[in-house]
Order: sequence, then structure tokens, then C-alpha cells
Amino acid sequence: MTNTVNNNGTIVEDQTFEATYAVNQDCTGRIETASAHWAMVLIDEGEQVVLLRIDPGRVATVFYKKQSSGHEKKQGQNEE
Repeated sequence: MTNTVNNNGTIVEDQTFEATYAVNQDCTGRIETASAHWAMVLIDEGEQVVLLRIDPGRVATVFYKKQSSGHEKKQGQNEE
């Protein structure tokens, strides 16, 4: 996974990390990286993800939203 982070005004772009995750039937789940543990919820059929860091003494909330390239076929759209 690659993301951009704003940590108290310091921007870090293209930060890459590996994670292990599990998703429940109700679209909640957990993510673990080498240095953090997160509770998560998938929204809008996975188009958005919200993470809440659950490590003691740490506070962080992360919002991911799928970025469209404009090439995806939309539901109900005919191919030409």
C-alpha cells in the first residue's frame, strides 16, 4: 500500500508499507503493519476505508478514497 501522510504539518509522500488485514461480513475489520494496529470499516462497497489506530497511547484516524482514472465502466453504462 502507498499513501501520503501529514504528520503535524510534515508531508511524507509515497510512503509504502506492507500490512496484514481481515475483513468481517459486516465490513469492519483489522489491519496490522510492522508498527501499528488499526480497526477499519469499508464504506460504499470498498470505495472508501476509514482506519482508527488502536495502539495504546497513539491517536490517528485515516481516510482512504478510491481515485478514479475515468476509465472504469459505470453501472448501467453500455460499451460501444
